[in-house]
Amino acid sequence: MKEKNLIEIIKNSKSKNEILLKYFGYSNKKVYDFLNNFIIEKNINIIHLNKKIKHCLQCSKIIKRRNKFCNSSCAATFNNHKRILSIETRNKIKNSLINTDKYRALKYYDTKRTCIICGNEFNAKRLISKKLSKTKCCSTECQLKMRRKNGQIIAKERISNGTHKGWNTRNIVSYPEKFFMKVLDNNNISYEHNHPIKQRDLGVDSNYNYFLDFYIKNKNIDLEIDGKQHKSRKEYDNYRDNFLMKNDYIVYRIKWKNINTEKGKLYIKNEIDKFLEFYYNN
Repeated sequence: MKEKNLIEIIKNSKSKNEILLKYFGYSNKKVYDFLNNFIIEKNINIIHLNKKIKHCLQCSKIIKRRNKFCNSSCAATFNNHKRILSIETRNKIKNSLINTDKYRALKYYDTKRTCIICGNEFNAKRLISKKLSKTKCCSTECQLKMRRKNGQIIAKERISNGTHKGWNTRNIVSYPEKFFMKVLDNNNISYEHNHPIKQRDLGVDSNYNYFLDFYIKNKNIDLEIDGKQHKSRKEYDNYRDNFLMKNDYIVYRIKWKNINTEKGKLYIKNEIDKFLEFYYNN
Protein backbone atom coordinates (compact mmCIF):
# COMPACT_ATOMS: atom_id res chain seq x y z
CA MET A 1 0.00 0.00 0.00
CA LYS A 2 2.79 2.36 0.85
CA GLU A 3 4.40 1.80 -2.56
CA LYS A 4 1.05 2.47 -4.35
CA ASN A 5 0.52 5.66 -2.37
CA LEU A 6 4.03 6.85 -3.22
CA ILE A 7 3.53 6.09 -6.94
CA GLU A 8 0.24 8.06 -6.94
CA ILE A 9 1.91 10.98 -5.14
CA ILE A 10 4.73 10.99 -7.72
CA LYS A 11 2.21 11.09 -10.60
CA ASN A 12 0.18 13.93 -9.03
CA SER A 13 3.10 16.13 -7.89
CA LYS A 14 5.00 18.85 -9.73
CA SER A 15 8.42 18.45 -8.04
CA LYS A 16 10.48 15.98 -5.99
CA ASN A 17 10.38 18.33 -3.01
CA GLU A 18 6.57 18.29 -3.09
CA ILE A 19 6.59 14.45 -3.18
CA LEU A 20 8.86 14.23 -0.12
CA LEU A 21 6.75 16.70 1.88
CA LYS A 22 3.54 14.84 1.05
CA TYR A 23 4.93 11.37 1.78
CA PHE A 24 7.46 11.92 4.61
CA GLY A 25 6.48 15.36 5.88
CA TYR A 26 10.09 16.61 5.55
CA SER A 27 12.92 16.74 3.00
CA ASN A 28 16.62 15.89 3.40
CA LYS A 29 19.41 14.09 1.53
CA LYS A 30 18.56 10.65 2.93
CA VAL A 31 14.90 10.64 1.80
CA TYR A 32 15.87 12.39 -1.46
CA ASP A 33 18.25 9.49 -2.28
CA PHE A 34 15.53 7.00 -1.31
CA LEU A 35 13.09 8.65 -3.73
CA ASN A 36 15.63 8.58 -6.59
CA ASN A 37 16.38 4.87 -6.01
CA PHE A 38 12.63 4.08 -5.82
CA ILE A 39 11.99 5.86 -9.16
CA ILE A 40 14.84 3.88 -10.82
CA GLU A 41 13.74 0.51 -9.38
CA LYS A 42 10.08 0.94 -10.39
CA ASN A 43 11.01 2.59 -13.73
CA ILE A 44 8.55 5.47 -13.15
CA ASN A 45 8.17 8.16 -15.82
CA ILE A 46 9.02 11.56 -14.27
CA ILE A 47 9.00 13.81 -17.33
CA HIS A 48 6.33 15.99 -15.67
CA LEU A 49 8.77 16.71 -12.80
CA ASN A 50 11.46 18.24 -15.04
CA LYS A 51 11.38 22.01 -15.13
CA LYS A 52 11.14 23.63 -18.54
CA ILE A 53 14.24 25.63 -19.48
CA LYS A 54 13.41 29.19 -20.42
CA HIS A 55 15.57 31.35 -22.74
CA CYS A 56 15.97 35.11 -23.13
CA LEU A 57 13.88 36.37 -26.06
CA GLN A 58 16.77 38.58 -27.27
CA CYS A 59 20.08 36.70 -26.72
CA SER A 60 18.77 33.13 -25.98
CA LYS A 61 20.64 32.79 -22.65
CA ILE A 62 19.07 30.52 -19.97
CA ILE A 63 17.04 32.58 -17.50
CA LYS A 64 14.69 32.22 -14.52
CA ARG A 65 11.13 31.11 -15.30
CA ARG A 66 9.48 34.37 -14.18
CA ASN A 67 11.55 36.59 -16.47
CA LYS A 68 11.46 37.02 -20.24
CA PHE A 69 14.91 38.63 -20.59
CA CYS A 70 18.30 38.07 -18.93
CA ASN A 71 18.85 41.80 -18.27
CA SER A 72 17.38 45.26 -18.91
CA SER A 73 19.62 45.83 -21.95
CA CYS A 74 18.14 42.81 -23.78
CA ALA A 75 14.63 43.93 -22.83
CA ALA A 76 15.23 47.43 -24.24
CA THR A 77 16.80 46.09 -27.46
CA PHE A 78 13.92 43.65 -28.04
CA ASN A 79 11.19 46.23 -27.34
CA ASN A 80 12.85 48.96 -29.43
CA HIS A 81 12.37 46.83 -32.57
CA LYS A 82 8.64 47.42 -32.22
CA ARG A 83 9.04 51.20 -32.03
CA ILE A 84 8.38 53.06 -35.28
CA LEU A 85 10.08 56.47 -35.18
CA SER A 86 9.14 59.30 -37.50
CA ILE A 87 11.75 60.90 -39.80
CA GLU A 88 11.71 64.08 -37.64
CA THR A 89 12.47 62.07 -34.46
CA ARG A 90 15.28 60.18 -36.21
CA ASN A 91 16.84 63.45 -37.40
CA LYS A 92 16.64 64.92 -33.87
CA ILE A 93 18.44 61.85 -32.44
CA LYS A 94 21.04 61.99 -35.24
CA ASN A 95 21.71 65.71 -34.70
CA SER A 96 22.05 65.26 -30.93
CA LEU A 97 24.60 62.44 -31.37
CA ILE A 98 26.57 63.86 -34.28
CA ASN A 99 29.19 65.57 -32.08
CA THR A 100 29.78 62.61 -29.75
CA ASP A 101 32.56 59.96 -30.02
CA LYS A 102 30.06 57.09 -29.95
CA TYR A 103 28.41 58.39 -33.11
CA ARG A 104 31.70 57.98 -34.99
CA ALA A 105 31.39 54.20 -34.66
CA LEU A 106 27.92 54.07 -36.30
CA LYS A 107 27.40 53.02 -39.92
CA TYR A 108 25.64 56.18 -41.08
CA TYR A 109 28.56 58.47 -40.12
CA ASP A 110 30.10 60.28 -43.09
CA THR A 111 33.53 58.63 -43.58
CA LYS A 112 34.65 60.81 -46.51
CA ARG A 113 37.73 62.94 -45.91
CA THR A 114 40.12 65.09 -47.95
CA CYS A 115 43.81 64.16 -48.01
CA ILE A 116 45.96 67.02 -46.63
CA ILE A 117 48.81 66.19 -49.05
CA CYS A 118 47.26 65.49 -52.49
CA GLY A 119 43.72 66.84 -51.91
CA ASN A 120 41.96 63.64 -53.05
CA GLU A 121 38.80 62.42 -51.29
CA PHE A 122 38.99 59.04 -49.50
CA ASN A 123 36.97 56.90 -47.10
CA ALA A 124 38.42 56.55 -43.60
CA LYS A 125 39.14 52.96 -42.55
CA ARG A 126 37.28 51.39 -39.65
CA LEU A 127 39.40 49.83 -36.90
CA ILE A 128 38.75 46.53 -35.09
CA SER A 129 37.11 48.52 -32.27
CA LYS A 130 34.62 49.88 -34.92
CA LYS A 131 35.97 53.40 -34.45
CA LEU A 132 37.21 55.33 -37.47
CA SER A 133 40.94 55.84 -37.85
CA LYS A 134 42.22 59.40 -37.37
CA THR A 135 44.37 59.34 -40.51
CA LYS A 136 44.43 62.52 -42.59
CA CYS A 137 46.12 60.95 -45.63
CA CYS A 138 44.67 58.76 -48.38
CA SER A 139 47.66 56.39 -48.81
CA THR A 140 51.00 55.31 -47.31
CA GLU A 141 52.86 57.49 -49.85
CA CYS A 142 51.02 60.59 -48.62
CA GLN A 143 51.60 59.56 -44.99
CA LEU A 144 55.35 59.27 -45.65
CA LYS A 145 55.37 62.68 -47.35
CA MET A 146 53.54 64.20 -44.36
CA ARG A 147 56.03 62.63 -41.92
CA ARG A 148 58.98 63.91 -43.98
CA LYS A 149 57.43 67.36 -44.15
CA ASN A 150 56.86 67.45 -40.38
CA GLY A 151 60.36 66.07 -39.78
CA GLN A 152 61.95 68.71 -42.01
CA ILE A 153 60.08 71.50 -40.20
CA ILE A 154 61.25 70.19 -36.80
CA ALA A 155 64.83 69.77 -38.12
CA LYS A 156 64.91 73.36 -39.45
CA GLU A 157 63.68 74.65 -36.08
CA ARG A 158 66.47 72.69 -34.31
CA ILE A 159 69.08 74.06 -36.72
CA SER A 160 67.87 77.64 -36.20
CA ASN A 161 67.82 77.12 -32.39
CA GLY A 162 71.31 75.55 -32.42
CA THR A 163 70.08 72.33 -30.76
CA HIS A 164 70.67 70.08 -33.81
CA LYS A 165 73.44 67.51 -33.15
CA GLY A 166 73.89 66.34 -36.75
CA TRP A 167 72.68 63.26 -38.65
CA ASN A 168 73.80 59.99 -37.03
CA THR A 169 73.32 56.38 -38.12
CA ARG A 170 71.73 53.79 -35.90
CA ASN A 171 74.29 52.57 -33.32
CA ILE A 172 72.19 49.81 -31.71
CA VAL A 173 72.88 46.28 -33.01
CA SER A 174 70.12 43.77 -32.23
CA TYR A 175 70.77 40.13 -31.31
CA PRO A 176 69.42 38.78 -34.67
CA GLU A 177 71.84 41.12 -36.51
CA LYS A 178 74.78 39.95 -34.34
CA PHE A 179 73.76 36.35 -35.06
CA PHE A 180 73.75 36.90 -38.84
CA MET A 181 77.07 38.76 -38.67
CA LYS A 182 78.62 35.51 -37.42
CA VAL A 183 76.79 33.52 -40.12
CA LEU A 184 78.14 35.75 -42.91
CA ASP A 185 81.65 35.80 -41.41
CA ASN A 186 81.70 32.00 -41.10
CA ASN A 187 80.77 31.70 -44.79
CA ASN A 188 83.36 34.31 -45.89
CA ILE A 189 80.71 36.69 -47.25
CA SER A 190 81.82 40.31 -47.14
CA TYR A 191 79.15 42.84 -46.18
CA GLU A 192 78.50 46.35 -44.92
CA HIS A 193 76.29 46.63 -41.85
CA ASN A 194 73.70 49.48 -41.75
CA HIS A 195 74.80 50.66 -45.17
CA PRO A 196 73.18 54.11 -45.88
CA ILE A 197 71.58 54.92 -49.25
CA LYS A 198 70.14 58.34 -50.01
CA GLN A 199 66.43 58.13 -50.76
CA ARG A 200 66.76 60.92 -53.32
CA ASP A 201 69.19 58.72 -55.33
CA LEU A 202 66.46 56.07 -55.54
CA GLY A 203 63.88 58.54 -56.86
CA VAL A 204 62.18 59.35 -53.53
CA ASP A 205 61.48 63.03 -52.85
CA SER A 206 63.27 63.07 -49.48
CA ASN A 207 66.51 64.15 -47.82
CA TYR A 208 66.65 61.06 -45.60
CA ASN A 209 68.48 57.73 -45.99
CA TYR A 210 67.49 54.08 -46.11
CA PHE A 211 69.76 51.85 -44.00
CA LEU A 212 70.36 48.33 -45.32
CA ASP A 213 70.87 45.71 -42.58
CA PHE A 214 73.52 43.80 -44.57
CA TYR A 215 74.63 45.14 -47.94
CA ILE A 216 76.56 42.52 -49.94
CA LYS A 217 78.24 44.70 -52.54
CA ASN A 218 79.60 42.07 -54.97
CA LYS A 219 76.05 40.70 -55.57
CA ASN A 220 74.16 43.95 -54.84
CA ILE A 221 72.03 42.10 -52.24
CA ASP A 222 70.20 43.80 -49.37
CA LEU A 223 69.77 41.15 -46.65
CA GLU A 224 67.08 42.25 -44.16
CA ILE A 225 66.42 40.48 -40.84
CA ASP A 226 62.82 41.20 -39.83
CA GLY A 227 61.88 41.22 -36.15
CA LYS A 228 58.39 41.49 -34.60
CA GLN A 229 58.16 45.23 -35.34
CA HIS A 230 57.95 44.49 -39.09
CA LYS A 231 54.49 42.91 -38.71
CA SER A 232 52.93 46.37 -38.33
CA ARG A 233 54.98 48.05 -41.10
CA LYS A 234 54.50 45.75 -44.10
CA GLU A 235 53.20 48.58 -46.30
CA TYR A 236 56.23 50.74 -45.52
CA ASP A 237 58.61 47.81 -46.18
CA ASN A 238 56.95 47.09 -49.55
CA TYR A 239 57.15 50.79 -50.46
CA ARG A 240 60.88 50.86 -49.56
CA ASP A 241 61.68 47.55 -51.32
CA ASN A 242 60.00 48.66 -54.56
CA PHE A 243 62.31 51.68 -54.85
CA LEU A 244 65.38 49.55 -54.11
CA MET A 245 64.42 46.88 -56.65
CA LYS A 246 63.76 49.54 -59.33
CA ASN A 247 67.39 50.58 -58.84
CA ASP A 248 68.73 47.01 -59.35
CA TYR A 249 69.06 46.09 -55.66
CA ILE A 250 68.09 42.53 -54.69
CA VAL A 251 66.10 42.59 -51.43
CA TYR A 252 66.15 39.32 -49.46
CA ARG A 253 64.17 39.24 -46.21
CA ILE A 254 64.44 36.65 -43.42
CA LYS A 255 61.80 36.58 -40.70
CA TRP A 256 63.50 36.14 -37.32
CA LYS A 257 62.24 33.56 -34.82
CA ASN A 258 63.46 32.75 -31.31
CA ILE A 259 66.24 30.12 -31.39
CA ASN A 260 65.75 29.03 -27.76
CA THR A 261 63.43 26.27 -28.97
CA GLU A 262 64.16 23.32 -31.28
CA LYS A 263 61.48 24.54 -33.70
CA GLY A 264 63.10 27.99 -33.87
CA LYS A 265 66.58 26.50 -34.41
CA LEU A 266 65.36 24.32 -37.30
CA TYR A 267 63.54 27.28 -38.88
CA ILE A 268 66.61 29.59 -38.76
CA LYS A 269 68.88 26.78 -40.05
CA ASN A 270 66.57 26.24 -43.05
CA GLU A 271 66.45 29.99 -43.73
CA ILE A 272 70.27 30.22 -43.65
CA ASP A 273 70.57 27.25 -46.05
CA LYS A 274 68.03 28.87 -48.42
CA PHE A 275 69.91 32.18 -48.36
CA LEU A 276 73.32 30.57 -48.99
CA GLU A 277 71.85 28.63 -51.93
CA PHE A 278 70.34 31.88 -53.27
CA TYR A 279 73.65 33.73 -52.75
CA TYR A 280 75.84 31.18 -54.59
CA ASN A 281 73.34 30.75 -57.47
CA ASN A 282 73.19 34.50 -58.25
